Amino acid sequence: RTMYPQSSGSDHVHAGAVHGEMSVADRQWCGCLSIDAASVAAEATGVDGLVRRVLFDYAATGKNRRLCEFGALPKTAVAHHVAADRLEFYVIAGDIRANGLEARAGDFILVDAGTVLEGGSSFGSRVLVWADAAARSESMPGAERLYGF
Repeated sequence: RTMYPQSSGSDHVHAGAVHGEMSVADRQWCGCLSIDAASVAAEATGVDGLVRRVLFDYAATGKNRRLCEFGALPKTAVAHHVAADRLEFYVIAGDIRANGLEARAGDFILVDAGTVLEGGSSFGSRVLVWADAAARSESMPGAERLYGF
């Protein structure tokens, strides 16, 4: 669980964060950030068979970034859209396709800003996506919300 100091105000960037004072009795233990993604509410993406969980929303920091977990059912297809800024995909489980590239569990796909992107999943997947900006598309309704913006 992510903890913010009591004095930090009410803006939470990290899903499930709380306010409190941290104390670590075992100084040899190094804390880690662990989020139970299944406990974060799933949101519709506008793409049939694809759900999104926004894990980190950096809008409150002045940086418009998102870290999301996507779950795709088998044979999910994502229409053409433009990566307005850099996108990073990390495949936790299953498979994804992006512009003809295939990635499976443990693989990354990095997408440069301005790239026209089309993809999907043949067998279903769980994927972490870091997005520095919303997507754009004239043919895909709601594309700007695809990555949680």
